[in-house]
Amino acid sequence: MNTKDQERLKAEELLRQGTTPKEIAHILNVHISTIYNWKKRLEKKNVSFSHSSLKKPTREQIRIDTKTQTKIEPKANDYEITKLKNENETLKKKVRHLEEVIADLVIKLKSKDDNWLDEK
Repeated sequence: MNTKDQERLKAEELLRQGTTPKEIAHILNVHISTIYNWKKRLEKKNVSFSHSSLKKPTREQIRIDTKTQTKIEPKANDYEITKLKNENETLKKKVRHLEEVIADLVIKLKSKDDNWLDEK
């Protein structure tokens, strides 16, 4: 493994630990854009970073409801909520775009044959 691969792996490890890209760039003595490129590459692989508030709850954080004997995990934090809201907005935009594409296709099909949707 060459030095760049080792640096990238170290950067990935530091990102998972919650170290900022600026700090990682300083530690590894590479340009910050390199760190963001590596981070983007990791995000495409669906690797989540260990932001302090995104860590899986510890045993101490998980309580047991004494009546139902079920686990009660801590509520989502602001970071998770913001991330989910952004993802939700992105999905809504994609659905709206698909609706527009479908509407355009329906108009084109209808212009060619008024009975295209009728069952035979």
